[in-house]
Amino acid sequence: MVPSQQSTEPVNAKDYLHCTYCEALLKRKVLWRHMKKCKLAKKSMKPGRTRVQSLCAAGQPVPKEINDKVWCLVNGMNQDNITDTIRQEKYILKLGEHFYNKKGTDKSQHQYIRQKMREMGRLVLLAKTHGKLKTIHDFFLPANFCHVVKAVKMVCGWSEDTSSFKIPSLALKLGHSLTKIADIAEFEARMSENKKALENVMTFRTLKENKWDEWVSSHALRNLRESKWNKPLLIPYCEDVVRLHNHIDTERPKYRSNLETAPNKRNWLNLAKLTLCEVIVFNRRREGEVSKMSLNDFMLRNTFASNPDLDLALTDMEKKLCKYFERVEIKGKRDRKVPVLLSPDMVSSIQMLVRYRRQCDVPDENVYLFGRPEAESHLRGSDAIRAIACECGVKDPQTLTSTRLRKQMATMSQVLNLKENEEDCLAGFMGHNIRVHRQYYRLPEGTLQVAKVAKLLMACGRGELSKFKGLTLDEINVDPNEEVPEDSSLSGSEDEDVMSSLSSNSSGLRPVKMTRPVHRTPTEEDQESDASSQLTRGRSRNWTEEDHDSDTSSQPLNHCFQDESRPVKKMKPTKRTPREEDPESGTSSQPRKDESRRVKKMKPTKRTSREEDPESDTSSQPRKDSSRKKRKMWSKAEVHAVEQKLMHNIKTGKVPGKAQCLECIHAFPDALKGRTWDAVKYYVKNRIDTWKRRSTR
Repeated sequence: MVPSQQSTEPVNAKDYLHCTYCEALLKRKVLWRHMKKCKLAKKSMKPGRTRVQSLCAAGQPVPKEINDKVWCLVNGMNQDNITDTIRQEKYILKLGEHFYNKKGTDKSQHQYIRQKMREMGRLVLLAKTHGKLKTIHDFFLPANFCHVVKAVKMVCGWSEDTSSFKIPSLALKLGHSLTKIADIAEFEARMSENKKALENVMTFRTLKENKWDEWVSSHALRNLRESKWNKPLLIPYCEDVVRLHNHIDTERPKYRSNLETAPNKRNWLNLAKLTLCEVIVFNRRREGEVSKMSLNDFMLRNTFASNPDLDLALTDMEKKLCKYFERVEIKGKRDRKVPVLLSPDMVSSIQMLVRYRRQCDVPDENVYLFGRPEAESHLRGSDAIRAIACECGVKDPQTLTSTRLRKQMATMSQVLNLKENEEDCLAGFMGHNIRVHRQYYRLPEGTLQVAKVAKLLMACGRGELSKFKGLTLDEINVDPNEEVPEDSSLSGSEDEDVMSSLSSNSSGLRPVKMTRPVHRTPTEEDQESDASSQLTRGRSRNWTEEDHDSDTSSQPLNHCFQDESRPVKKMKPTKRTPREEDPESGTSSQPRKDESRRVKKMKPTKRTSREEDPESDTSSQPRKDSSRKKRKMWSKAEVHAVEQKLMHNIKTGKVPGKAQCLECIHAFPDALKGRTWDAVKYYVKNRIDTWKRRSTR
């Protein structure tokens, strides 16, 4: 055979391919030009250099030990030096066959199989060019293990100065692929009883187990972790999501009418992209899951009415929602079954897409619901969301992705007070288990540290941490702009507040002057086991004060002021000697702080007529009509009302705030009309403390 035009320079045989129709031998670069003029070629074939080369390469003979379908995957790659290397290496083809046997039934995984083979092809090609490794058999010789590590580092862009990889994920992937190929080589060596090859493979595996982590994977994992530091967490704005939904609702009727009027590929694609975007954004699904939804998944969806027995457990609104939405089950990550909810507008749009599939050149071999015309692939959800987000004019289009929308949904759900079973239901709908939901979809770590922990640090720095005893992080309020006084005593304004509170709370008592700082500390009290006999618990205030007598001398007197909701135990007057009653001694009849939980009975003291006078303002005992009140027992109706509204707080051990307590009182005004919000709060806290004491015992 004499060519019509012969090259004047030496050429490589790999640069030429035969035409799959007329068998003409032409250069790869000009083969697409010949296919346009070839009389035996099909007219419906799309032009394109890569597509034409793949079609012509498919005519090459298939190796005996390789599956025909795997060979078709190799021919479908971009025809370059890496593809030629893959065709020559048997173990790379065996690796592709291994993945094809596991995932080959899913066409969406074919690109993943090609990617794995091309990664190993790049490694072998670079090892041939810059190293001593010529074939993949040389990789398993024990003496060449250091050369294998060097080749992997070169492919991944290893830098000796920074001890880091440019592509750390590729280093980890190559390590896994080498392990898979070692398994394949060991299997063949055992089948053929080749002891030498088996010994080499086993030695390679031992060396890799001992040194691969030290030389490769540890550095790659460190690079991946460090790359996530100081990385901003971008969550979509709610107004952007609302604007996107409004844009979809506005454009949907127009795209439908265009498709009905002129059913062509362009109008079909416009409606398909809009519907695909709407389904992904509404369900907060991964874009790949919805994009790969098959036509059978939609056509075989469950359209039967729900069981009437199950409707008894639903509210009227929930029953309407069950009739409004339709549910489709599709394949999710790791072959999990995940649901997709479709509104009537989505269903009607999808039905229109199915009706005009053939007229818009979508082949019958395309199994995807959102398939491409004249192809067997599907539309990409990420491209659809990006295009529509730019059209509707949102503030930050780059935040509107399926991953960030899912993170926004799971993160903002923390605002709700969800129960454990409700969290499980939400996590199941999102397609992950509850552990992933709690670990990766919480509020951003930086926000928590700045907003919550910073309050503790500021309180410690000011020496005010004891003031917040018994409070949660949400209840602590610290002003960063507040100036810390040099003296630890109360300021003048605080003295005035205390004096005003004394004058309002202690009826019949004169305002007194404080001699040391006043701290408001909650005390604990035992409560009965029966829920109906729960007692209200208030905060007691211990004051040390000086009462100026009407005479010239002043004597220190102690008063115990308590809230109206706080019951007071009766105390017998203590017997004091004249020395103890001396104002210079500084003693006080008030029990110490550590004895606030239990007051010992003391013998009555001999008192003068002035001290025994009930009308005297200087009496150490508070008046019965002002501060002594009987404990108000909690009735069954009150206990039932609190348990209905705040039982979740009791079970979880979380003391409710003022807003929750007021909401509880407003929800049951008849039962709780005689209770204040702090009485409800401390009732719940007593229940929690009782449960903790019993569990400790």
